Amino acid sequence: MDPVTGNVVDASVRWQNCQSIDELSLKVKDSLHVQDVDVSGNQLPSLQPLGGLRDVLSVQASNNKLTECLDFGCRSCSVLQYEVSDDDRSSAWDEGAFWIGSTLESADLSCNQIRIVRNLDWHRNLRYLNLSNNFIEEVHDLSSLVWLEELNLDSNNIYEMPYLGSLQRLSSLGVDNNHLVHLGFALKIPELRRISCSNNKIGNIAGLKNCLKLQVVDARGNNIQNFRAIQHLANLKSLETLWLESNPIHEQHKDDISIYRRRIIYRLQQLAKLDDQEIVDEEVVSSLNFYGEDLQHRKDMFFSVFPDKQFISVVDPYFDEEFQIGNKISELSNKFIDDVVHDATSVYEAKPGLIAMKLVSGILSKYIQLVE
Repeated sequence: MDPVTGNVVDASVRWQNCQSIDELSLKVKDSLHVQDVDVSGNQLPSLQPLGGLRDVLSVQASNNKLTECLDFGCRSCSVLQYEVSDDDRSSAWDEGAFWIGSTLESADLSCNQIRIVRNLDWHRNLRYLNLSNNFIEEVHDLSSLVWLEELNLDSNNIYEMPYLGSLQRLSSLGVDNNHLVHLGFALKIPELRRISCSNNKIGNIAGLKNCLKLQVVDARGNNIQNFRAIQHLANLKSLETLWLESNPIHEQHKDDISIYRRRIIYRLQQLAKLDDQEIVDEEVVSSLNFYGEDLQHRKDMFFSVFPDKQFISVVDPYFDEEFQIGNKISELSNKFIDDVVHDATSVYEAKPGLIAMKLVSGILSKYIQLVE
């Protein structure tokens, strides 16, 4: 029962054998107050008729022939409260205060034919959006989705992403199987806890260094060639799981994978799991000793027993030139990263829209090049 109108509200519907917009319109007309709509596995080219559903919370529309992302708007009565033109007033519904615009919170549009993700201002309440397995080449500004928590863009044709730092609640992001070369778009997403970016062309993950709540990073199958790129994640104290298999830094140590693991564990001592293997305490100690962290302790113990003898280390610490270079680069990048983010957000705030989004992407791309 709708507490406002007193109407009986259908909890959910599953509409099968729905091949056209006209067929969908007829079904919508008979179920105006439905909350959960499942039209997956049909041949629908559009979801426009769903704009007639006032109470809809979730839409499952995978495996159709959609070419646009959420191409239906839910009209709002708010324009009735002001003096507006007749054209603007026509966007309000006759029922007045009962109509509050889109209530959509979850949408699955995977496995369709979408190529461009356009402005989604109509659906500001979205919390979950799945656009995986489409043909997406271009993603416009998503800053209006202030409640979005999970975004899945896996298996598309994306070369460049818009800056996502304005998505203050985004906690899970999937961009697997695209053509991305950097992660600058993820710079300073405050609530991001999981990012999956496997099978791209990413050579540097510096774009994640200020996502301080990150717990899981899946960067398998990319182009990460040196270990200093990993040092950008050293200040992410919540980071627990890191996947780097099928990157050059992994492949070059295939003959002795223990060296690969030691070099990463030493840099990221907060990790609990690297690739598909848990990190045990003995492996952490081994990594520290590999870099000579135990050398001073061994010297102190030796001289406490043999104060007049010469100490000789049988095994020299591993000399890692990349570690020294990485520390210097990280120090330099920390000095101007805030300026870069400030410049990027200032551009968008001054001139919101697609052109500004591209300018922001350019600024972030330059930053990534500087810290590589």
